[in-house]
Amino acid sequence: LSPAEGYRVAGQPDPTADPVIPGFSKPQGIAVAADGTVWIANFGNDSVTSYPQGNPLLAKSFTAGGISKPFSVVIDDQGYIWVTNDAEETSPGTITKLNPDGTPVAGSPFSASGLRSVQGLAVDSGGNIWAANQFSNSVVQLKPNGQPASGSPYKHESLYRAWGIAIDGKDRVWVGGFGRPSIMELCGRQVSACPPGSKTGSLISPAKGFTSAAMQRFTAVAIDSSGNVWGAHNYSSSEPIRDFVGGNGLFEIIGAAAPVKTPMLGAVKQP
Repeated sequence: LSPAEGYRVAGQPDPTADPVIPGFSKPQGIAVAADGTVWIANFGNDSVTSYPQGNPLLAKSFTAGGISKPFSVVIDDQGYIWVTNDAEETSPGTITKLNPDGTPVAGSPFSASGLRSVQGLAVDSGGNIWAANQFSNSVVQLKPNGQPASGSPYKHESLYRAWGIAIDGKDRVWVGGFGRPSIMELCGRQVSACPPGSKTGSLISPAKGFTSAAMQRFTAVAIDSSGNVWGAHNYSSSEPIRDFVGGNGLFEIIGAAAPVKTPMLGAVKQP
């Protein structure tokens, strides 16, 4: 039998064992490209790891382009990889844009007002990048070329220590509240899909966001193909943040968003 069929060759790694991935350190965000390549942000050692075509045995590590304490990663329809930098830092942060081969795009990393401990990233149907910032209490929009959009950053009181972020099928922006457990909805690039008088970045949820006594601190938000909004409770709300007491499950807002095509590959799309 060959090693792949279960026979271990003396002196060689056990093919049935979990692979040891070089470069892994406190991995956080993860995204999958259209070709199946998996990209992982390593908060612990200022790097990004890729699994070409999803194969961890071919893992590569990338550090160029200003990558520093990366936390979230998304991939747009052109295959560019966007990575947040300087998570958990109160100083201004940046966002790195990598080519599909892992080399940095010219001008990367990109800076913009409001980028401060970027915890979540999302890409809309026009290729714009949306960033939830924990320490500027805002959402930042970058154009596909990495430059800040007019009107960005978008600041609202309810965005206190914003973390998770997702885009729905009408390009509306959904943001998870970490400092104050709630889910906020902002008008995105399709202003016609928002209430009259809205503009990009306007808060279109209630002033304090959607709230519930059952909500805990949100660290991720996702939209499914039925328009349900899902939030991950990673921290409990009843203890101090420094104590890191784990949250309890997921929170669902049924049918509140415009459905998206799943699985999510590249920019958000309608089913």
